[in-house]
Amino acid sequence: MPALTLSVLPGGLRRRLRGGMLVLAVLALFTALLAPIASAQSRSIGTVVIANGWSSADSAVASALAALESDNLSDAVVLYARRDELTTRTASFIRNRQPSAVILVGGTAALST
Repeated sequence: MPALTLSVLPGGLRRRLRGGMLVLAVLALFTALLAPIASAQSRSIGTVVIANGWSSADSAVASALAALESDNLSDAVVLYARRDELTTRTASFIRNRQPSAVILVGGTAALST
């Protein structure tokens, strides 16, 4: 698989990203872009879909499922978790937004119960 080259990194550095580093870069980018929007809106949401952020297959399924679950893009969100824990920010987001449904994508090897 060809590597993605990002030229918009702090200090103008260029770095080739593959595999896990590419996933981290994409997650960091989406967090930076969406965090201000998420914090500005305090209303409840319809569905939260949780997937293991290290599983590209589960992440892709979670994104498609969230799109199917919502009439517009603000009705469902995808959150990423590690196998055995939710971060404090993720748990706080769920608690504050009080979704009507939470869907876990993947088996217990991807997300423990």
